Amino acid sequence: MVLALVVQFCAVGYYATYLRYYGYLPSPFVYDKSDTFMDLYNTLWWAGDDGRYSVWGSVYPPLNFLILKIIRILSYPNLQIALPIELRQLQLGPAIFLCALHLLAPFVVVSFPSWKIGTPVFRIAVAVVVAISPPLLFSMERGNLIIICLFLLPFVFDEKSNVRTVAIALLINIKPYFAVLLFGFLIAGDIKRFLQATAFAGAIFIFTGLALDANFPLFLTNLVGFAQNDTVLSGREVLALPSSISAFSHTLDTIVRTSTNPGIYVSGITQLSTLIELGKAALLLTTLTLVICTRRYLSVPEIMVVLLAIVVNAGVWVGGYSQIFYFACIPVFFGMRLRALHIALVAMMFMPLDLITLANDQLNPSWAYLSNSIVDVVWQIGLGSLIRPILNGLLLFTLAMECVTRISQASPRSTHMRIKYS
Repeated sequence: MVLALVVQFCAVGYYATYLRYYGYLPSPFVYDKSDTFMDLYNTLWWAGDDGRYSVWGSVYPPLNFLILKIIRILSYPNLQIALPIELRQLQLGPAIFLCALHLLAPFVVVSFPSWKIGTPVFRIAVAVVVAISPPLLFSMERGNLIIICLFLLPFVFDEKSNVRTVAIALLINIKPYFAVLLFGFLIAGDIKRFLQATAFAGAIFIFTGLALDANFPLFLTNLVGFAQNDTVLSGREVLALPSSISAFSHTLDTIVRTSTNPGIYVSGITQLSTLIELGKAALLLTTLTLVICTRRYLSVPEIMVVLLAIVVNAGVWVGGYSQIFYFACIPVFFGMRLRALHIALVAMMFMPLDLITLANDQLNPSWAYLSNSIVDVVWQIGLGSLIRPILNGLLLFTLAMECVTRISQASPRSTHMRIKYS
C-alpha cells in the first residue's frame, strides 16, 4: 500500500509539473484543453433551458437536471442568460463542489460496514490512492456527474433488500445503463424486488420528468440514438481513458471512415474491428450465461457485481470513468474465491499507467483553460489507453471463471453477504 501511495503522489506531482511548464494536463486527460469542467457547465446551462431534450438531445435523465437546477439557482440567483462557457467564467463554485465530491467519495465508500478489510488506517490509505487515481481525476477534470453513483453503489451491495431496491432505482435515474442491474433480481429469482425496483425507477423518471420538462419522453429516443451513433465521440476522446475493448474497434472504424486514400488495408482494418466486437460479444454472452447457470451458488451482491462488469465492458458509450464503479465492488470481490485476481486487476486500472507514453501527435495551438494561455498541445496515447480495456476484459473473464468454480465445486452460496429477502 505504501508503494501505491508513492506511485499515485508521484503521478499527481508529474501532472502538476507538466501543467506548470506546458500549460495543460497530459495524458490521460482529454486533448481539448479548453473543455475542463464543461461536462458540468454544459449540463448546468441546459438545466435552465427547456430545449435540453428537444434541441440539445440530452441523454441525462430528468433527475440530473433537477439537481443541477437547484445548484444553478443557488450559484447564479440573478442570471438571465449566458452561454455554458460563461457560466464557468462567472462562477467556479459548482466545479469546486463537484471536485470536493470526487475527493470525498472514496472516503465515504470505505466507511460502509461492508468494508471490513484491514485496519482503519489501511482503509484510509486505500481511499487516498483511489481519490488521486487517473479514473477519479479524469472524471473530476471533465466535471462529470458520474461521481454521484459512487455514493449510491455501496447500497446495492447492502444486506437489506429494500435499501438495494431504492439504490438501483436512483442509479437508473442518474445513469440509465444501471437498468441492467434490475435483471440481477430476476436472475436471483426475486420477482418481487424486480417489480418494486422497476416501478420505483419508473415513478422517479415520470415525476422528475413532469417537474422538469414536458419534452422529457424524448430522452428515450435520444438515448437510443446516442447508443447507435458511432460519430458522437472522436477517436482521441475515446482513447483518452477507455474501459472497453470497443475503443479499439471504434478507433479502427474511425480510421476507415475518415480515410482519404482507402486501399487494401481498409479491408483488413474492418475485419479486425469486426473480430474485436465479436470477441467482446462472446465474452459478454458467456459471462451472462454462466451467471444465470450458477445463480444458486452466487449471492445477490455477486450477481450485481458481474452485471456491473458487463455494463462497464459493453461499449464506448458507457464512458471510461465508469471504471471507478469497481472501487465500490471490492468488499464483494474480497468474498470470492478468485479474490486475488479480481482485486489485482482492479488495482492496476487505478494506477497511473499513462505516465508511459506510447505515441504522440502535435496538434494546432489552442487555448488551455487551466493556464489561460495559448499552448502547443501534444496529444498523447499512454500505456493505460492500451492496457485498461484489456484489464477490464480480463476482469470480466475472471468473474466468468469465478462462476465456473462454483459449478465445479457445487458449493452453496458465498458466505459473503447472505441475502435476506424481506
